[in-house]
Amino acid sequence: MLFNSIDFGIFLPVVAVLYWTVFNRHGVRLRNAFLLACSWFFYGMWDWRFLGLLIFSSTMDYTLGRLIGRTDVNNRRKRKALLVVSLVVNLGILGFFKYANFFIDSIDGLFTVFGMELSLKTLNIILPVGISFYTFQSLSYIIDVYRGKISPSRDIIAFLTFISFFPQLVAGPIERASHLLPQFDDLKKFDYDRVREGIVEVFIGLIKKMVIADRLAVYVDSVFQEAAAGGSTQILGFPSVLALIFFAFQLYIDFSAYSQIAIGAAKILGFSLCTNFRRPYLSSSFNNFWERWHISLSQWMRDYIFIPLGGSREGRRRTVRNLLIVFAVSGLWHGASWNFVIWGLINGLFVILLDPLLARWKVRGVLASTIVFCLWTFSLVFFRAEGIDAAWTMIRSLGLGHIGQISGFGLAWNELTFTLVLLAVLMCFEYVVERLEKRGKSILDVMVFSRPGWLRWAVYLVLVFTIILFGVYATNNDNSFIYFQF
Repeated sequence: MLFNSIDFGIFLPVVAVLYWTVFNRHGVRLRNAFLLACSWFFYGMWDWRFLGLLIFSSTMDYTLGRLIGRTDVNNRRKRKALLVVSLVVNLGILGFFKYANFFIDSIDGLFTVFGMELSLKTLNIILPVGISFYTFQSLSYIIDVYRGKISPSRDIIAFLTFISFFPQLVAGPIERASHLLPQFDDLKKFDYDRVREGIVEVFIGLIKKMVIADRLAVYVDSVFQEAAAGGSTQILGFPSVLALIFFAFQLYIDFSAYSQIAIGAAKILGFSLCTNFRRPYLSSSFNNFWERWHISLSQWMRDYIFIPLGGSREGRRRTVRNLLIVFAVSGLWHGASWNFVIWGLINGLFVILLDPLLARWKVRGVLASTIVFCLWTFSLVFFRAEGIDAAWTMIRSLGLGHIGQISGFGLAWNELTFTLVLLAVLMCFEYVVERLEKRGKSILDVMVFSRPGWLRWAVYLVLVFTIILFGVYATNNDNSFIYFQF
């Protein structure tokens, strides 16, 4: 069930109305059971076969968490054995569904290099949607219980709802148990202002997705399809450059739109989710960029991989090693392809090599943000291209000529102009939000909620009609969210 679908447009209001009028009056446990049933229904709409996988994984970690909590802290062997069971089973399931064919192809290719043809057959495996997200969320819980940072949950309904909570189940944010799980213990009271804010967040996310990101996708998909087909002459010059720039914005807008809709939907139900994006294209360094981009994953990688490896405590050489491991794992988390590993390592090198140079040369402000954005955008060749060959085709095609060919890739000149205007407006909006946040103010409070009633309702109508009039609804356009594939 897509957030940008009619199904979800019916599902969310029905769930919210029942939640606040019926189930919120009869205790926390019944309310959580209702949310759990809705979340399982939401997930089952994708493919009911994989619902059992979600239930098994979360039930197992609930049980193991309870067992770890009951084990004496001095009995480290048993506690570690229980943790290892969770790690092996969860990562084993994730590895099979997401990486089995990747390893088969890699082994086959390695032997081919040495003149040995294995001709291994790949498996017909369907990737369960959201498996990377809910697996990491569940693992963070069991690791934190093992470390003694949180107490194990005693309410299986609350825990299963925490793992399966439908607003953030499929593509995050990857929530920590210390933040989200206690919220399922409180019987919430209806808060009109909070619900209103959540609805506005949902509509802003839908505008970002349907009006901007899906419009960018038309051009981006067309150019990268040519690259995958080896048509370097058709995309030679500026068409490739523009496709990369458009994809950088498409990726950010698409994923941040999902996160914003998830946060808004959770607010409608009285829950608070963590911020997943904080205007990354205003970053003045690559380290700052990763503090703003997919924040929940970046923090997960920091807390559960980088710091356990030693972090930056053991000298420059170890720090470099740890950073490269983290970025390689992050790349592989995004997709079972060497393209993603290369993309991850490139961004690791940016942090290791270029951040010190920017600091030494005292490059700040707009110039620093421009450099970071351009190099990040270049790295996305490997993120978006369908294979290393297609990535090299795109790189060889980059240039500043053949501007007249731009309109041949799905968007006419008027659509391209409109798209550029939308991106300019978005970046101006982001800059204003940044400035207001530094003053401790919210853009929605300043521009919407503090205004007279007639103006607020005018804004609400503008949001609705913007989606209706300017949304991209082409039947040949894949309107699913990009991060669903991860």
